[in-house]
Amino acid sequence: APPSPVRPSVVARKLRGEQEKVCAEMQRLLRAKQSTEEALMRLSEDIEQKHAYAQAERRRRLELDAACEFLAQANEARVAEIADLRRKLGSAHVARVGGVDVGSEHSEPPRLGWWSRLREHLAAEKAAKRAAAAAAAAAASTHHESGEAI
Repeated sequence: APPSPVRPSVVARKLRGEQEKVCAEMQRLLRAKQSTEEALMRLSEDIEQKHAYAQAERRRRLELDAACEFLAQANEARVAEIADLRRKLGSAHVARVGGVDVGSEHSEPPRLGWWSRLREHLAAEKAAKRAAAAAAAAAASTHHESGEAI
């Protein structure tokens, strides 16, 4: 048999070099796989948290919708009760409540919400300030006309 042109030690060195390259590539791929799995785990946890938050918000919205429905029904019952009381009082009897005629057929319902009360309070304060300013201006003009020093 003719002798092999390449010695066995050269072939073994080449195989060892190739094997080291393959091992290094496998290590790199394993690290990449591990980092990808960790990123996927973080994303999955984030999605689970967001899903739990969305479910909690949905439950809260359903509770609030039910509360709104209950309040709307209670409001309708109160409006019906007020209308019934108005009919009982008769259209000739008109009372003033919150600046609105109660009892007349064409009046708007009383504004008893916090915003309406606040608006009415602020309007009353503004009117009082205007009246005080007008009184001060009138007093100043009478002092000025009489020649007194202010």
